[in-house]
Amino acid sequence: PVIVDATFPLRRQRAAFRRLAELRGIPFCLIACEALAACLRERVAERARSGHDASEATVAVVDRQLREREPPAADELAQAVVVDDAGELPEELARRVREKLGWAGD
Repeated sequence: PVIVDATFPLRRQRAAFRRLAELRGIPFCLIACEALAACLRERVAERARSGHDASEATVAVVDRQLREREPPAADELAQAVVVDDAGELPEELARRVREKLGWAGD
C-alpha cells in the first residue's frame, strides 16, 4: 500500500491522488479527519510551544485551511473513513481502513 500523509483541503488535490490510484490499479481510501476549529488551533499552538514539531503549521495556517477547505463530497465519502477528534484507537482505525479497502481478512 501507499500512504500519502498531507493536508488536502481542496477536492482537486484529493482527486489527483484518487486518479493516480485508479491509473495504477491500486485501492484508494481517503482518511477524512474532522475536529473542531478550537481543538485544531490548540493542538498547533501546543506543538509550537513544545519546540519539537517538524510541521510548519501555525494558527494562521490552520485558520486559512479552515476558510479554504472543501469538505469531502458524497462520492469521496464513499471511499472514505471519517475520523473525529474523539481519540479513536489506532487499531480500530486500521480495521476500518482495511474494511473500506476490502482487506478485512488481512
